[in-house]
Amino acid sequence: MQPRNAGAILEAVLERGVLASISPRARLPLALPAALAARRSPSLFPERRAEGA
Repeated sequence: MQPRNAGAILEAVLERGVLASISPRARLPLALPAALAARRSPSLFPERRAEGA
């Protein structure tokens, strides 16, 4: 993977809130935002279904 590709992927992951960093040189802890819980663990957090479905 080229450094440019890695930077673009990292930027996208940071924007989605999956990783969190307080500065450009800080560690990148996993954030697990609530908005992505159903995608991360579908059996634990089933998405709400439309009524009548």
